[in-house]
Amino acid sequence: MSTVAADPPQASLLDAVIREAGRHRRADLQARLARERTRLTATSCQVVVVGEFKKGKSSLVNALLNLQVCAVDPIGATMVPTMIQYAPTRTETVIDQSAGCGVEIGVPHELLASGLIIVDTPGVNGGLTDARAAATLRAASDADAVVFVSDASQEYTAPELEFLRGAAQHCPVVVCALTKIDFYPEWRRILDLDRGHLHRAGIEAPVFPLSAPLRDHGLRADLPDVDAESGYPAFAGHIRSELVEQCRARARRDADEAARDALAQIMAELVVERAARADPAVRNTLRLRLETAEARAHTMTTAAARWQRILRDGNTHLERRVDDDLNQRLQAVTGEFRKRVATSDDLVQGWDELRAWLCEQANRELMAHRTMLRTEADALAEQVAGVFQTDKTATSALPAIPAMASLAALASLASGRPAAEGADPQFRTDGRGARWTHALRSGAIGMMPIHLLAAFGTLAGLSLAPIVAPVGGAVMFVVAKRTLRTSRENQLSAHRAEAKRAGEDYLQKAWQAAHTDSRRAQQDIYHQLGNVFTERAAELKTSAGRNLESAALEIKATDVRSQRRLAELNVEINRLELLAGQHR
Repeated sequence: MSTVAADPPQASLLDAVIREAGRHRRADLQARLARERTRLTATSCQVVVVGEFKKGKSSLVNALLNLQVCAVDPIGATMVPTMIQYAPTRTETVIDQSAGCGVEIGVPHELLASGLIIVDTPGVNGGLTDARAAATLRAASDADAVVFVSDASQEYTAPELEFLRGAAQHCPVVVCALTKIDFYPEWRRILDLDRGHLHRAGIEAPVFPLSAPLRDHGLRADLPDVDAESGYPAFAGHIRSELVEQCRARARRDADEAARDALAQIMAELVVERAARADPAVRNTLRLRLETAEARAHTMTTAAARWQRILRDGNTHLERRVDDDLNQRLQAVTGEFRKRVATSDDLVQGWDELRAWLCEQANRELMAHRTMLRTEADALAEQVAGVFQTDKTATSALPAIPAMASLAALASLASGRPAAEGADPQFRTDGRGARWTHALRSGAIGMMPIHLLAAFGTLAGLSLAPIVAPVGGAVMFVVAKRTLRTSRENQLSAHRAEAKRAGEDYLQKAWQAAHTDSRRAQQDIYHQLGNVFTERAAELKTSAGRNLESAALEIKATDVRSQRRLAELNVEINRLELLAGQHR
């Protein structure tokens, strides 16, 4: 079993450029390229397995790896996220932090050794109507790919399709798995229906029909045909060739760009020196230009640098946008929720539906807020990068700025905890008998003046019975009816107040958690962008200073020494150009 993947070609390029940076005394470039080298060889592809309860997510993970790594219980279900990754020997760690609880499992498996990390998530119930859906989609949006699991018992439900749309909007790659095909004879019809639903929904995702029992039997009995019939070999091949390879390709592109940018900086210094030696007439002009460039590069390393001001101002704006956006979304959902409560005549029977609507709206708004945060983080990164892109006088080769796609990952919400589910309202409901008893008692009390009048009439020698009886009955009916209506209205008002309290409590808790996560993410964005561009500014300063130093030395050099150095420069530049060309 292979446990270590072969180094990609970009690794040798990085190694060569690291050596060149050492030869040319560029420790700053060496440090950056060493980090790129580590990232290249430690490239991972995180795949999040999502779906509703009891659809076979854990069985899928076990069958894919042919290992018992996730608990499979016919009654229970996965309750905490489980991360499975490569380790030389099996390890299991329970993570219990304020942000939430999870399990990390390491196992020696060839597929995991290729860089695959699998995250088995707790199920959701009802798609976006589940309070946990936002947390699951948040985990999906941080992943490189999502595997959405449903079973062959029925075609996609409306909540499943809605959840799939959310996953496809926030994750670049979605793969669908149709489990339990061995148990449901009509699975091919379900497969066709599911593919049709995906097509109509505009979701581009392959669907793999899978059978965990067939997989287990085929591997245990060494029956390749049975294993192939299970669908897992094709599924594993897709994960390896499409998902993992895409992550590796991105890492190779990033490493290649970093190596070539560093190589360009090294060559830029040599080119400047060659220009000064080749044409003595331009030496003084070149030196003045390099002095200006060096001064500007030095300014970019100070706290007063323009990019620093843009980053600070942008961070302040992003901080306000986090607050304003969340507040506006909270007010919108709260206002609509209050309207629905105020117009509901039976909250006892209608609460489940109202709660589902509330969770769905909250999840939609929280994911939309996440998208806003990502978009504005990308815009801020581009704005800061623009200062470096337009200020190239410090050096002829600008260090690579991270791609916006990778910077978007910095905007991921830091915590994996679910939105607060909140407690259901406690509706106190009087039974029909109790309400009628109370109404009749009120009616009887209302009849007391009529009875007193009849008594006084009797004492006066008047017979008021023929009048009192019907009048008393009418009064009793009117009072009882009014009391019954008032009782119902009071009970409905109490139910509305309790529903409002429970719903708004849920929203406040969910928004408070989202605010904390967004603020943490916003601060992470600020610090990481600051670190990235501080490093770039330092590289610009070093390059500009070295260029100026080379030009100054050349002005003092003798013609013989200058010619000899010019020949050395030509050889060195040609060698570096050959190095760059060999790795294209």
